[in-house]
Amino acid sequence: MTQQQGQDWYHLSPTTRDQDDAASTSTRPPYDYPLEDAFSDTSPVLDAWSEYLRARYTKRKELYASLDTSAQELIRKEIRRIRYFREHFKDYRVFKTDDLPLVALLDDSRTKWRDIALKRSADEIAKCQKQLRKVAIPRT
Repeated sequence: MTQQQGQDWYHLSPTTRDQDDAASTSTRPPYDYPLEDAFSDTSPVLDAWSEYLRARYTKRKELYASLDTSAQELIRKEIRRIRYFREHFKDYRVFKTDDLPLVALLDDSRTKWRDIALKRSADEIAKCQKQLRKVAIPRT
């Protein structure tokens, strides 16, 4: 594997941050706990890119190294495409009068949505538990 190939996939790794990409945490959130799925994904693997996306960040380097050359090339092309769109939309404004670029507006919306969901989650869980108690079949 050449240095360029290593850089292509490694750019999306959670353990590295480029100087230009330091503010972007939406694609690589920092987790301080193990991320293991309780249930395995049983859907069929269609291609190397889908397998790469399904893999955990920590497993992607191993997966990439185990793939054949054509599969590695597919992953490199997709990551280059993602980089291109990130660069294109980094400063893109939907309207010329917008104060912030689209990426910042989307990030702000995502943050607000998460805050609202967090505030509502306790009430929603209580409602669900209440509904479950109503419809629960008594055990004999």
